[in-house]
Amino acid sequence: MTPILRTLLAAAFLVAAPLLHAQATESAINKQLGKLRSLSATQRPVASIKLAADIRALPAGPSKVNLADRSIQELANLTPAPTPPNRQSSLPPARPNRQP
Repeated sequence: MTPILRTLLAAAFLVAAPLLHAQATESAINKQLGKLRSLSATQRPVASIKLAADIRALPAGPSKVNLADRSIQELANLTPAPTPPNRQSSLPPARPNRQP
């Protein structure tokens, strides 16, 4: 095999590999989005990465944009709300200024 042919074959493989890896349909992605809330905190990052790869592999169009938007909204809804700061300070109360 000539070096040029070998290079072209390797380039074709590198271009096609991501497309072959993630071949999910829109309905499968919708099902995965619906199951995100039921996953544990340790499983959720792996599922999110898989969802991103599956959405990225879809052909361009409005449905791809809608799925991407929905996945962002779902992930944002799963993020816990920040806890409010404690009203009581651990510092001693400030002393009033005294004039000599």
